[in-house]
This record gives sequence, C-alpha cells and structure tokens, in this order.
Amino acid sequence: MLVDLQRRPASSIRFLLAARRRRRAEATLPLAEAGRVALGRRSDVIHNFLVHDDESPFWSGVDRSGHLQAR
Repeated sequence: MLVDLQRRPASSIRFLLAARRRRRAEATLPLAEAGRVALGRRSDVIHNFLVHDDESPFWSGVDRSGHLQAR
C-alpha cells in the first residue's frame, strides 16, 4: 500500500487527509456527530443504528433472529 501511495502523489494526500479526518472523528462525541466528521456528511445508516434500539419496530423489516436456531 505504501509503495502505491508513493507512485501516486494524489493518493498520498487523500490518505493523509483521511487519517486526519479519522483522528478527529475518534475524538468526537456524540457518536452520531463522529460519523458525520468521519464521512464529511450525515449517514442515514449510522444515524438509524444509533437512534433505534434493538427492540424498535424500525428493525422489524430486517430482523432475522427468528430464523436462527438456538444451540
């Protein structure tokens, strides 16, 4: 990966900016804001994951726990 970055200077800049954005996001609370800092925009996926607990009806369309067998 580092060799590839050396071959393409623009990739190096993007890599460094992404690392800086990641560090800022790691130090940001609340988590919904950290997701925005990390991505540079709001993410509906992250937002929905954080605001709906596991018992919320929001998840009923994707809940597959009834298909799992207990061991």
